[in-house]
Amino acid sequence: MAVQGDVSKQADITRSRRNQKSLRKLNILVNNAGIYDLQPLEAITEEHFHKHFNLNVLGLLLVTKKP
Repeated sequence: MAVQGDVSKQADITRSRRNQKSLRKLNILVNNAGIYDLQPLEAITEEHFHKHFNLNVLGLLLVTKKP
């Protein structure tokens, strides 16, 4: 079963978990969402930083922790 969502948003993760309950138990979680956009230091903005951090770090934490 595939579920579309943004792992950096708690609401999308909650919706995904509701769908998982119909499948009994989740045995394996592969955290493979991530982005990497190499930019010179001068070109990095707060928006650029938060986009990377939210998906690569926060998303991993939100999806991995138990509800």
